[in-house]
Amino acid sequence: MFLIKEPLSGGVVRRPHPPEIVDIGVVCDDGAAVISIAGELDVSNSGWLYECLHDAIDAGISQIVVDVGDLTFMDSTGLAVIVGAYKRMKANGDTLTVRSPPPFVVRLFHVFDDVPHLMIQAKAGSRSRP
Repeated sequence: MFLIKEPLSGGVVRRPHPPEIVDIGVVCDDGAAVISIAGELDVSNSGWLYECLHDAIDAGISQIVVDVGDLTFMDSTGLAVIVGAYKRMKANGDTLTVRSPPPFVVRLFHVFDDVPHLMIQAKAGSRSRP
């Protein structure tokens, strides 16, 4: 795993190499966080994503964007982590948005009944629900 935590500066975290099994980058600024995931997210490593998401929530972050555009695989464990964080954010009146999901991720989101309420951001500036 390759984990980056740094203040927002230009909005982009650059990875010095291709993803290992999974790379998780976290950029926080002024009550918002972007969590970028690249590679394969599965039962063996979804705990890292859980920690990143819930650490951000515990720190008072009110807006989280989970960028999944560079995922090559995600199982139901990764999906459950994202949906669980979404439910926690929603209960607090906060927002969690999933950015740039590949088609296989969108299909996985349809497994959960609560997903129609989960905001999906397909491209910069456009938002839609699955």
